[in-house]
Amino acid sequence: MRHGWLDHKQVWAQSHLTNLLTDGRQVLVADFGLASARDFALDAGERRFLYRHRLHDPAYTVTKSVNFLVTELTGLTDPRARDAYIAGYASGRSPGGLLPTVGAIVRRYAPVAKIINAV
Repeated sequence: MRHGWLDHKQVWAQSHLTNLLTDGRQVLVADFGLASARDFALDAGERRFLYRHRLHDPAYTVTKSVNFLVTELTGLTDPRARDAYIAGYASGRSPGGLLPTVGAIVRRYAPVAKIINAV
């Protein structure tokens, strides 16, 4: 992943948490059926699409992680209530109900999760 997501040279487009595997030491990614990269033979439209969507995978992954943490640790199972809770963190408030360490994670990624959850 370090050579893809962080330098924005590829888009995986399959960043579902079930496609992340681990051997206990490292995280591995799977299912590259929709993957694309600047090194592929792309026309101008495909290059524009790749550029516009280059942050899809990390944004989707952190959103799913934030949603999971908030749902599991606060009991907010209604997506609208969960999204409102996350929006509170995104606007700088601390709605409470999370351990400080978890709250820091949610606070860090809440602005991204707020945008992705609204889509």
